[in-house]
Amino acid sequence: MGCMFRTRRVYETDALNVKLSYYGPGLGMGAHSHDFDQVSFLLGGGLSEGHGGTSREMHQRGIGLKPAGFEHDNRYHGRDGALILSINLRPGADAALAGLGPDDWHWSPDAPPDRMCELHALLAADGDAAGDAVADLLARLGPGRKTHRTSPPAWLKRIRDRLDDPADPAGIAAIAEEAGVHRVHLARVFAAHYGVAPTAYRLQRRVGRAVGLLATGSAPGDAAAEAGFADQAHMTRCLRRQTGLTPGSLRRFLLAA
Repeated sequence: MGCMFRTRRVYETDALNVKLSYYGPGLGMGAHSHDFDQVSFLLGGGLSEGHGGTSREMHQRGIGLKPAGFEHDNRYHGRDGALILSINLRPGADAALAGLGPDDWHWSPDAPPDRMCELHALLAADGDAAGDAVADLLARLGPGRKTHRTSPPAWLKRIRDRLDDPADPAGIAAIAEEAGVHRVHLARVFAAHYGVAPTAYRLQRRVGRAVGLLATGSAPGDAAAEAGFADQAHMTRCLRRQTGLTPGSLRRFLLAA
């Protein structure tokens, strides 16, 4: 797929700008900082972000916060790269925009339906409507669900590896049985460590795979098959639900960048 980067500006005012960016697998950025507060929505794929010897890793849809001046590094790892919508807030430009504190570095799973509806509205809007959608998103910022800080057990990591593989057709119940754990226990432990249920995790990873394929010009039908979807219609429904875009519109958006 190559180390590629594509970005498009979605919305901008004197106080903020919003960008949709695709980072190809293998891309990374060394230690750096921004002169703006940043709210990032990981819509597909995965990333790791480091600071002071500590790392935050995301393999499914999530939200990240970073204050202005916060030094960090990034890696867009794995097979799929990452599709990220970022809201960059200029400190002091608008009194209504609450600034982030120096300790507000945060990444967490993020899947509230109302927040995703607001993201979809932003991607589809312009002018005042886009500004309203950004304001609604920022107004809802808050702590995400807590996950375990301990390392996941080896058997759980093996299951996550299987869910990452689009060529593995086994159902979640069959995977749990093979691992010798109850399906409900698997769901609870998986969500506790990774912040999302196994079924949703697999679906989000398939969407991430499809995003990477579409970003490099794959036809929607081919992307659906390679990402592990039942058919193109299934991929279209899932991609639109997660990113607010159809395969065709996402492909045109990224290839035109």
